[in-house]
Amino acid sequence: MSSTEHFHRSLELEADADAVFRWHSRGGAFERLVPPWESVRLAGPAARVEKGERQTVTFPLGPLRGSWDSEITSVTPGSEFQDVQLAGPFAKWEHTHSMRAAPAGRGSVLEDSVRYALPLGPVGNLVAGRFVRRKLERMFAYRHRVTARDLARHAAVAVAPADVLVTGASGMVGKSLAAFLTTGGHRVRRLVRHAPRNGDEFRWDPERGELDPAALDGVHAVVHLAGENIAGRRWSDEQKARILGSRIAGTRLLVDALRAAKRAPRTFVCASAVGIYGDRGDELLTEQSAPGTGFLAEVCAQWEGEARRAERV
Repeated sequence: MSSTEHFHRSLELEADADAVFRWHSRGGAFERLVPPWESVRLAGPAARVEKGERQTVTFPLGPLRGSWDSEITSVTPGSEFQDVQLAGPFAKWEHTHSMRAAPAGRGSVLEDSVRYALPLGPVGNLVAGRFVRRKLERMFAYRHRVTARDLARHAAVAVAPADVLVTGASGMVGKSLAAFLTTGGHRVRRLVRHAPRNGDEFRWDPERGELDPAALDGVHAVVHLAGENIAGRRWSDEQKARILGSRIAGTRLLVDALRAAKRAPRTFVCASAVGIYGDRGDELLTEQSAPGTGFLAEVCAQWEGEARRAERV
């Protein structure tokens, strides 16, 4: 018989309990809370914080991937919800997320309480108990850091919910940005190359100069992150052409669409890179430093040149 272990961590926050609950209940919370060192993936949509909602995640299991099925079993809006494992790596897993007013009357306290049991009972605890405990310590330390920083940042900006169009939303930066925005109450639209799968995805094809104009309807800001991965392949002449062309074509298409829109968004953010400075050794550089030389410096200079056309929108 497996013995039940109890893991508990709490965090004091400046945000009130309702705000903390809303942050956890919005799309993107799962992505924000998964540590970058964990190769965990959603096998479908993230569960909403509603009783009976289920979700499946996959994780590395040797050369294969295992799965973890869970269900939201109870919800008290504004203060608490619980998820339990239906099938997965633990013999038992019950995670209660609680948010309550801080004793001093300002802010709140977030509590994560996990009751879990390992397979094989005492043998499982002997073999993996300390490892699992350390893993939980590290994971929840990360989760609490992200929660505190995200809530503080959203409170500091305190802007009304906005519609933000993002390119490159499937990349490392784009995924994090989209999740950060949605947990803050904003709606994220994504420009994608595949057929749209929901109402927040819109088709574009920079090489063909195609972009669904509906993507810009009612948008408050555009964040352009798309471009060929510079670390994906060896830099052959063909690959270098793709790296440059993907950035120029995509930026040009976006700026042209902004200029043609009846009501263009007021904000356009286009990613560049430190590569614009070239290899300058130990020289201290700032945003005011002159561009350097070399392939990446040239790519960034042309990329920024295309983006500056948006200043005339």
